[in-house]
Amino acid sequence: MSVVAKSNCVDIVAPSRLHFGLLSFGHSVGRQYGGVGVMVKQPSLQIRISPATDFSVTGPLSERVIEFVDRWSQAERSGQRPCCHVEVKQAPRCHVGLGSGTQLGMSLACGLNRMVDRNDASPAWLARSVGRGRRSAIGTYGFILGGLLAEEGKSDGDELSKLSHRIEMPSAWRFLLIMDRSKVGLSGNDEKTAFSSLPAVPRDLTRMLQQEIHERLVPAAETADFAQFSTSLFRYGHSAGMCFSPQQGGPYQGDQAAAIVAALQAMGVQGVGQSSWGPALFALLPDLETAESIAAQLAHQFDRTRYEMIITAVSNTGARVEVISQG
Repeated sequence: MSVVAKSNCVDIVAPSRLHFGLLSFGHSVGRQYGGVGVMVKQPSLQIRISPATDFSVTGPLSERVIEFVDRWSQAERSGQRPCCHVEVKQAPRCHVGLGSGTQLGMSLACGLNRMVDRNDASPAWLARSVGRGRRSAIGTYGFILGGLLAEEGKSDGDELSKLSHRIEMPSAWRFLLIMDRSKVGLSGNDEKTAFSSLPAVPRDLTRMLQQEIHERLVPAAETADFAQFSTSLFRYGHSAGMCFSPQQGGPYQGDQAAAIVAALQAMGVQGVGQSSWGPALFALLPDLETAESIAAQLAHQFDRTRYEMIITAVSNTGARVEVISQG
């Protein structure tokens, strides 16, 4: 995360998060959740926080902004909202697997801290102040650090899962995101209900997923081995996704998502998967030209009015926070 000069207006541009799958859930003891994911530049969240005589908000996600500001106010100011105007200039669609809620909450906490001259921008404090990081911590760490991130999972009493790896990804690599405009993933109470109804992840599978991360996925990222990383990425995501079969009907959200994954693999794309509950699917390509070619081929096979496609690079720096003088 980069911060530029101090003054009286704060701009934040936050990346999106792709989550490749959880390590564990459903157990009464031991670490829960954990996993691996990456931050991507697009679609981005863009907000501006400006001084004002009272509190106000404009733009999309206004209700969520108020919710997060109230939580931050309870943590920082005994419930008193700050005198500022929050403008949400651009926001990804919610509940599609991009971690937009965490990025919004972290952006507001970070920006409001700057407005009141609080310098504590640690992932744990920011997450606590807006009620994030209760399960996965990929987006929490990713807001600050960017890149590929792996976390161990939460034990009883842990405020935030421990980060085990953070790796800068090759700048040439591109993710092609494919999102069904007609669907959303689970969130809120529906997500809680789903987790409570799913069978616990077998311990052997958790160990296999951990081994995949530490012995293949992370080393391939560190050496920029595209082929090995792609193969490992698919293997990890498919195995982790199968834990959600009772809810999704397979490792992906529905038959159409599975058909898109199969079509991508038929084109020779190995690094394919679903982010979190979806419906966002991703395909890893070695460069922009290849990503554009694959996107064009996919658009011929599937209804282009139904699917949004975005080509994006990895965000290796996390959120950009710029404090701007009003003159």
